[in-house]
Amino acid sequence: MRKTKRNSGFSVMETVIALAMIAIVTIAALSVVLSAISARVKQANISEAQDFAHNILECFKASENSGQFTDNVEFAGIEGLEYSGGSKYRYVAENKFAAVLNADFTSSEFEIDIRNNKDEVIISFSYEKGAK
Repeated sequence: MRKTKRNSGFSVMETVIALAMIAIVTIAALSVVLSAISARVKQANISEAQDFAHNILECFKASENSGQFTDNVEFAGIEGLEYSGGSKYRYVAENKFAAVLNADFTSSEFEIDIRNNKDEVIISFSYEKGAK
């Protein structure tokens, strides 16, 4: 009896096509995962900016002058608030957001503008003590 030679296994072309298909699916999946991570980081930064704005506003509400404001900010654990002169302050959360605020105790007005690292407005509002 003669033994016939059988070709078994995959050809090189079949293997290359299978690997290409796996690569395409993997790249698509990674793209979705990276988009989700990016959205999560952006939302976390926005949430942190909102918390900062709320905390700094509460410090303003509880203060009668700039000295008390500085003490309240320190007591609240907010580090890195820089005095810019007059009633202006600046705060930078590295690679997250930057805040510019005006805490004017003579007119009892508070303004804050928080922007992300792409200079897009995250939060911007004003408050006046005693106003309804």
